[in-house]
Amino acid sequence: MIEQWAAAQAATARADTSALAAALAGMDGARTAEEFVEHDTAFHCAIADASGNRLIAAIMRSLRDSMRRYSVEAVQRLGDTSILRADHVRILEAIERGEADGGDPGRVGASGARVPVACSASPDCRPGGRPPPAHAAIAANCLSSRATRAGSAVAARLASW
Repeated sequence: MIEQWAAAQAATARADTSALAAALAGMDGARTAEEFVEHDTAFHCAIADASGNRLIAAIMRSLRDSMRRYSVEAVQRLGDTSILRADHVRILEAIERGEADGGDPGRVGASGARVPVACSASPDCRPGGRPPPAHAAIAANCLSSRATRAGSAVAARLASW
């Protein structure tokens, strides 16, 4: 919720994406799950930073720090991170193109790149009952569509601070 809003803001503002690109390069060079998650966290925090909202950035850092152990375990179970990386590339490219879609808070741009949401394999994760392909493994819990809508409203209020 917060991250989708942040990505849309970054895309609309045509924010500097060099930190996102650096995080992707770090993911490529990661040799352990811990290293991959470190760069994954940097990527998602860079999205929040690019939104221009310091409160959103602080909240994102706190959330990512609290999910770190679960993320490392999930990446270890997943093994191959190429799908995760491809998701990140699509998000970066959509932000760089300035594509933001206010109609779908989980999507950035016409490319359909989705900003990952903490999600498990629960059928409530997203329409059609399928979690985002790669990030289902990363997640600790799932957000129902009602929680997502409510969270988007909260994110919009926070954004005005």
